Amino acid sequence: MSVTVEQTETKPTGIETNARPIGRLQMVLLCAVLTAIMMIGGGYSLGVGNQSIQVAFLLHAHDASNFANDAMVRETYANYASYFFNLFSPALHLLDVATLYVALHAFTTWALLMAIASLSWALFKHRGAVLAALAIVVAGHHGALAGDPLYSSGFTHTYFVLPWAVLALAWLVRGRVVLAFVLAGLLFNLHALTGAYLVVMLAAGTLVLAEKKLRTLLVAGAAFALFASPTLYHIATHRQTYDALWFGLMRVRSADHSFPFTWWQAGNPDVPHFALYVALAAVAWSWFEVGRERRIVRAIIAATFALFAIGVVFTEIWPSATVVRLQALRSSRILLVVLLIVVAHGVARSLVLDRRQWLTLLAGLVVLASLAVPALLVYLPWAVLLWAIAALAAGRLSWRAALAVALALVVTMLAWRQIQFAVPGFTAGAAAVHVATGDALPLTVLGAAAVVLMLGIAARRLLLRWALTISACFVAIAGLSRFFSLPEPAPSPIETVGAYFRAATNNAVILAPSGMANLRIFGEAAIVGDWRDGTQLYFAAPFAGTWLSRMNELEPGLTLSDDRRKLIARGASLDTLDDEALLALAQKYGATHIVSRVAGRNLREIGISGLEGLHVYAAEAAAPVVSTQPVPAGVVDAVEWRAAEAFYKTVVQPNVFKHRTSEVTIQVVDETGRPVYDVPFELKQTNSQFLFGASLGFFDAVPYANYGDQKPPPSNPQEREKFLEVFNASMIPFSAKWQYIEPFRNVRTYADLDQYVDFCAQNNITVQFHHLAGHQAPWLRQLSSIEQTGRFHEHATRLVERYGDRVKYWQVSNDKLLLHAAPPLFESLRKQQPGIKLGISDCTRFHSPNKGPTRERELCDGIDGLRQLKAMGTHVDFFAIHGHYPAGLWADPREMYDVLDTFAREGVKVHISEMLLPLNSEIAGPMRRGKWTPELQADFYERYFTIAFSHPAVEMVNLWGIGPDNWGAGSGLLDHDHNPRPAFDRLKELITQRWRTNTKGTLGLDGAARLRAFHGQYEIAVIAPAGPARAKITIAPETRQVRLVLNRAAGSLTVQP
Repeated sequence: MSVTVEQTETKPTGIETNARPIGRLQMVLLCAVLTAIMMIGGGYSLGVGNQSIQVAFLLHAHDASNFANDAMVRETYANYASYFFNLFSPALHLLDVATLYVALHAFTTWALLMAIASLSWALFKHRGAVLAALAIVVAGHHGALAGDPLYSSGFTHTYFVLPWAVLALAWLVRGRVVLAFVLAGLLFNLHALTGAYLVVMLAAGTLVLAEKKLRTLLVAGAAFALFASPTLYHIATHRQTYDALWFGLMRVRSADHSFPFTWWQAGNPDVPHFALYVALAAVAWSWFEVGRERRIVRAIIAATFALFAIGVVFTEIWPSATVVRLQALRSSRILLVVLLIVVAHGVARSLVLDRRQWLTLLAGLVVLASLAVPALLVYLPWAVLLWAIAALAAGRLSWRAALAVALALVVTMLAWRQIQFAVPGFTAGAAAVHVATGDALPLTVLGAAAVVLMLGIAARRLLLRWALTISACFVAIAGLSRFFSLPEPAPSPIETVGAYFRAATNNAVILAPSGMANLRIFGEAAIVGDWRDGTQLYFAAPFAGTWLSRMNELEPGLTLSDDRRKLIARGASLDTLDDEALLALAQKYGATHIVSRVAGRNLREIGISGLEGLHVYAAEAAAPVVSTQPVPAGVVDAVEWRAAEAFYKTVVQPNVFKHRTSEVTIQVVDETGRPVYDVPFELKQTNSQFLFGASLGFFDAVPYANYGDQKPPPSNPQEREKFLEVFNASMIPFSAKWQYIEPFRNVRTYADLDQYVDFCAQNNITVQFHHLAGHQAPWLRQLSSIEQTGRFHEHATRLVERYGDRVKYWQVSNDKLLLHAAPPLFESLRKQQPGIKLGISDCTRFHSPNKGPTRERELCDGIDGLRQLKAMGTHVDFFAIHGHYPAGLWADPREMYDVLDTFAREGVKVHISEMLLPLNSEIAGPMRRGKWTPELQADFYERYFTIAFSHPAVEMVNLWGIGPDNWGAGSGLLDHDHNPRPAFDRLKELITQRWRTNTKGTLGLDGAARLRAFHGQYEIAVIAPAGPARAKITIAPETRQVRLVLNRAAGSLTVQP
């Protein structure tokens, strides 16, 4: 690939062409240095994009037994119209996949730079234009439409064919028409889409290039057909039927490639960016001399826009399977190269040191900087405007260029208004941002080498030219030596698992959560399926049903619209399934192994040294283990104790992870939408979504009688201070009772209740009100039933009006008190204060010594009242189980789950609202005997909270009090000196440490961090040289991705809606 040309090719006289040819060796060396800069700065990794599919195909082409059990390979490989994998699979006899891919990636990047230089020289014969084009693309940050970057951070055959497509255009410009079509035919066999785009562009260029247009086109077309015939035959003999399901799933899975109307959305800057690139090329067109080259480029642009029109009309308006598969707007990647070369020529021609041309010089420098420096790409709209003004002042702005600029700026402003496209001066805080790169020292040294090489190319004297070239080589070697001396990063968990499968298994089939498709690469093993496999629908329509059925099981809860044309929600992780369901799936799909993030499954685990965060299991149940562990003192029945412990360890503890965490991707981008990568971040959980509560006593002494109810002394500041160390919720136990609010008829006082609610509001504590129906003062009990109902409604209405949404949960009735009068109140209170949650409470038990109906009635006391309300059409949000009867119970987790499951089936959230455990009392229930000690209290509180937290229906667990004088002697978490008891320390560790996610790391090449996190509120800090930028985010059960926009100049980090 050469950038020299025959001396017979000349430019029109009268302009400075800077036409001394660039030495081949100098250009080869310069592109080699720039390749190193692109790969280090732009990033390179194995396991990106569709590599999990393409590597599997490569290995299958090498040996047909590889991936023979992988449904994606089995059902789609034969329909994949590419001979790329057959071409390169023999290399696997000499190299492993990782080495082969990095070598191919380096070669392709170098070839792309050489091809850009070749096309630029063929068009303009201008050394400055060649160097400017290389400077613009070397950072690897430009992107075309349909999500296609100009530089790929991982090797794919799509990337491999790009430089050859650009070279074919260079050959067309040089008049080597048939040779260009031959190259297009060869590329068609490697990547049919790129070959198709290219032949359309070549045909358009030929029609304006050749004197005998039709004859030349027929000969060239025949050459293309001949050399493309293997793939053309493959396509002709592999016809398929594309049904409504296929069309719908293509929109669901691959809208980013085929359906342009979906691209206009927040976080996607592709459309406004491309419009600005076109506008820059339109302004630069005035430096493009009239002649054959200009006509060719105009024809290429027109042909590509014709492809765009076909792509829009026949995907969004009249959908055609052929055009959906064509992905016509991906031709913009080749066009982007042409546009940037035209812009680079205009920039080079504008950099003239002439005082009369100062505005043109300034505009050229601004355009060059905004295109070449990733951090300045955000200023591209202003660069377009400035260059247009400079062209107008110089008399170079044609009406077509003015129209292109106007349209691009209109698109930019619409994008600013509608999809949050950052425009400095309009977007608050939008400014140049830091874009992280690899290690700074080797990049700096290699950059210096590139500059020295460019100076050598520009030098007029031969001796100086070679001196600079040799010096640049030494500098480049120093930079590369520094890079290769850097320590190797630690292998990821996927790589560690993959190494095991690659070394220790044959014909393994792995059942793994969606998102772990790279096990195909690192483990060279088949997987059951993955979300990314859906891209194969382009090549194998029958695979649509297979892919969807597998995704429905790999992502439980995956939701599509009724017409299956829109993704409503991605499903939950495979990790949320229990062991029985996983084994059933493994058996269904012939999986030999299961990879999970969940530890302690009742499956045979395979120990892998150094593995953290993932667990590998054989797809079989663990062998039953007869426990020989001694049981604690006081255990009533050792067999039942061990059975309960097994349930706790195999069901309860894994359910915490299953129901209270989610797999989340946190991605950070700059204002232009490009990922900010290789930057440290810190994630700190500040609150839990689950409500961990405790009740507090009165805030002041209350002079009114308790009428038989408990009346503890007021809580003190020490108690409230300790409360805030652990809890995020509180059920008001005494201050909210009617007898203290209205001790005498029409004499109401809110002083203590106001203090309680204010304290909670000031400290972000979620409040539950206990309870609107009572307890009742004597004056109320003396009223008739009708009068009580009226006063009940009036009392509730006044309270909800007073406290509004500062109290989120309201117990309308407790122990069925005034339950008959509750239904209309539920309705009126919801209208009065939308968003509040209304429920009832009762003395439900977690154990009954009785049998039959009596046991069922005691275990589910209150469920009859719940069903009564439901039968009357009343929606109940939650049911609060008191949780303290039988007093002193050591509950069996199986019985607790039975009760919780029963209420969950009624369609309500479950709260446990009045838990207490008196010290020095007898242990009750069937599990243990003895007395409650502080240590046993701590042990059981840990178990009790874990059981509640693990059950998906439970929303809140609340201790009746934490002070030393609460109801139930010694049940609080503080002793009489207000020092923490062991139970306080245990719960604090559990709630604020073990059940929270706090982590640090470095953002990946896609600007993302992937983790499994507990649900709740977080603060994330992205660490930068200027200081950390912080934002608050929420991770909820339905959260799959959080996207943030970093403005380094303003030091701000904002959540993108």
